[in-house]
Amino acid sequence: MRMIAGVFLLLGAVLVSLWQLELVPVPISRFTSQADTQVMAARALADAVSAGDVAAVRAALSNDADVRMRDADGLTPLMQAAKQREDTLTRLLLAAGSDPNESDVSGMTPLIHAAKDGSAAVVRTLLQAGANPTLQDATARRAVDYAAANPALRGTEVITRLESLSDVPFDPSWPSSYSNPIAESTFSSRPSHLPNARRAYRNGFHQGFDFYDGVVSVPISYGMPTVAVADGRVVRIDHEYEELSPEQLQNLLDEAARLGNTPEDTLDLLRGRQVWLEHVGGYVSRYAHLADVASNLEVGSFVREGDIVAYIGNSGTEEAATGTQSLPHLHFELWRGNTFMGEGLEPDAIYERVAQVFGESTLPPFRE
Repeated sequence: MRMIAGVFLLLGAVLVSLWQLELVPVPISRFTSQADTQVMAARALADAVSAGDVAAVRAALSNDADVRMRDADGLTPLMQAAKQREDTLTRLLLAAGSDPNESDVSGMTPLIHAAKDGSAAVVRTLLQAGANPTLQDATARRAVDYAAANPALRGTEVITRLESLSDVPFDPSWPSSYSNPIAESTFSSRPSHLPNARRAYRNGFHQGFDFYDGVVSVPISYGMPTVAVADGRVVRIDHEYEELSPEQLQNLLDEAARLGNTPEDTLDLLRGRQVWLEHVGGYVSRYAHLADVASNLEVGSFVREGDIVAYIGNSGTEEAATGTQSLPHLHFELWRGNTFMGEGLEPDAIYERVAQVFGESTLPPFRE
């Protein structure tokens, strides 16, 4: 027995030596625990981010690498990508669930790292993902304080946005640094055009913002373009839309009257032709009552902020059902999960959110 045991020990020692010399592959699936495998995947992710290797980052994320793991310097992969000015990697890590507001031991968030060492593109991406610009590091400095000394950010629009956001109340549930859906317009001055406004004709409430002619600082006409408020991917686009007939429209309104509310499927029909975009951080913008949509876009298409996605109309309304182009307007919504921007808020609080997300320049010059 002692001889047999000795033989096995000798064989084991030989195998270990061969594994250490990498002459025989280590049977990871049999001798490595799940926890060890996850650690290895996280290390592979950290190495890939450090090397700026997009393909390797995708591979590590597909292997369920933990995006919360920190390197020897206490940095998450997102912090490292932000420091390295890697916008594509930043987007991949955010899509994988990285927290844009997590801090390192010195209190620096990914946004602060980007403001100190990164690029304007990464700063904008983090802001659009919900990064909080009011957070301070251990030295009581914010992103804007570092940005002023970063040559890559001088003269860029993100400096102005950071300055406007840093000393005002900030709701971390919503992003910032978005553009207006209609170039050079403001949001409406009328409370009836804001979220939560009563819609008695269908026994419901408004879930978005209406852009009508005469109240948004630029003329609104049938067929004028509306643009992506931020980079994103198309998740819905109604190329094959058929307008409601007057009878169909009335049946929907009769049902809402009978129920005492607007069912979601009814509300979706009343929005008319639509485009939906999903943005970094999981936010979804919706564009409704459209006359047409961009012919070059399909579900899955990537759009840049400012790209034309559709054309303003009146679909889903009584005017469209009767065959006219009267009262064209854009109905715009921004969603986070099952919550629409402005939900449950009074007009003054809604305008505060508008200033945060779209900038103070998009506020109406007066309010009715």
